[in-house]
Amino acid sequence: MTAKSRNRRAIRPVRKAIDAVAVIIDGETEEWYIKQVKVKYNPSVTRTLKISPEFPEKKSVKELFNLAKVLIETETYTRVFLIVDLDEVLKSHSEWQAFRNLYNKSQNPSKSYQWMKKLEVIVNTPCLEYWYLLHFKKTTRFFEDYARLKPELRKIPELAGYEKTEEYYNNTPQIYNRLFPYLTTARSNAFKFDVEKAAVQGCSEMYKIFDYIDERAEKLFPLA
Repeated sequence: MTAKSRNRRAIRPVRKAIDAVAVIIDGETEEWYIKQVKVKYNPSVTRTLKISPEFPEKKSVKELFNLAKVLIETETYTRVFLIVDLDEVLKSHSEWQAFRNLYNKSQNPSKSYQWMKKLEVIVNTPCLEYWYLLHFKKTTRFFEDYARLKPELRKIPELAGYEKTEEYYNNTPQIYNRLFPYLTTARSNAFKFDVEKAAVQGCSEMYKIFDYIDERAEKLFPLA
């Protein structure tokens, strides 16, 4: 065997590092939806992306941000998404003040909060279902909670029988498949959360997850 052939055999393809992303979720509906996104949205990218849903038993605002801090400082996550539904937060003055304080810190982390540079807060007002509504309607209408949003959601033919159940999410068609034809519309209709309008304006920032996947796609498969 020549030295040249030995060198050829010694060459191994370089494996791309797998990004690890934690998604701290607010409830089971987020878990069911995120799992379907991971499997179905841009699978050439998401199969190289480790997405770990974190479903904490304790859900105070401070505990959620503390969990994010622990995951960032003790694990090898490249990004931690923290999904916060504001319906319950807005009902408690102390919870709202805690959220407002920590959210503002996350938008421009000081030296003491450098861990927040790996944190992406995703706000839903009042809940995840507002994201579904944006697939079909451009709106900023405020709903106090899911109970008030549900009738509006059910006016949409594709979601006429919507229920917050695992059976509905996984039934044919699955929730992701019901929504996917309108995903571009939802992303166009969505906008960044405005903390000053939290109590008067509906919002969903779920588009941030898709933006992250698309950004990773551009890095993995740059255009020639």
